[in-house]
Amino acid sequence: MTPGNVIFDRDMSVEVSMAASGIAEALVSVCDTAALKDVIRWAVENDVEYSFIGSCSKTIVRESGVSGLLIRLAEQFDSVELVSESENEVLILAGAATSVRKLIGFCVEKGFFGLEDLLLYEGTVGGCVSSDVSLSNGDKISKSVVETTIINKEQRELTIKNKQADSDLRVKIPSTSCITKVLFKMSKGDIAEIAKRVDEIEKRHAEVASGSTGYIFHVFEDQGRMLARELVEDSGLRGVRIGKARVSPIDANSIINEGGATAKDVRVIMNLIRDRVRQDSGIALATRIRLFGKVE
Repeated sequence: MTPGNVIFDRDMSVEVSMAASGIAEALVSVCDTAALKDVIRWAVENDVEYSFIGSCSKTIVRESGVSGLLIRLAEQFDSVELVSESENEVLILAGAATSVRKLIGFCVEKGFFGLEDLLLYEGTVGGCVSSDVSLSNGDKISKSVVETTIINKEQRELTIKNKQADSDLRVKIPSTSCITKVLFKMSKGDIAEIAKRVDEIEKRHAEVASGSTGYIFHVFEDQGRMLARELVEDSGLRGVRIGKARVSPIDANSIINEGGATAKDVRVIMNLIRDRVRQDSGIALATRIRLFGKVE
């Protein structure tokens, strides 16, 4: 590893969108495939635990901190390109470190649709695909994935063909492997209609974020046609506070930091939401929030 790429004892509250997290023993950024392989090789040879992170829009590190390496992709892995275009289908190749906003901006400009709902999760391409997030129509993002390129624990580059549209990419890609790029299939649409949907989501983000020092948008997965925010509202939790963390009064499926919230505050309020919704509706809400660190 190159020392200049490593930050030791990193306060992850600076990195995560919620601005509430513990300490990471080491955060390393890698700029290309060779550097990524070197870091994985070093970790394996030295028996050091490692995990991969993106922009941390859905990440929380417990107060106990996280040991080992948190690895973040940069530079070479931040790209979007049009691979092919026909009357009915478009193929787009995106690097795993590409922000969802950058990808969607590219698609809006070209009039390609199908991935707009990724803005609900923000983050990066790699993060959304590794979590196999759900879209508003009920489909998983894997349905739009043609193939995924990864670097595995043995530092081999592999391409996984997604032949089954309903297959779960989380099963296919182990946590010790890193997604480096993803080939998406999309359709052509009306630019104005696509931009309208994007503007709606971005406006919601801005409203939730206003006045807070950090936030997590779209905390829980929608249950088909049942929106998670409505389930939370029906349970009377809209605006509820735990410490300095609060269920957003604007969008009940978002949690905001009113200044000084801790990772524990966020976890407690998430558990409260899950328990209350299950009690009131019988529905077990699922989340794509990643928790790092030992349980206190």
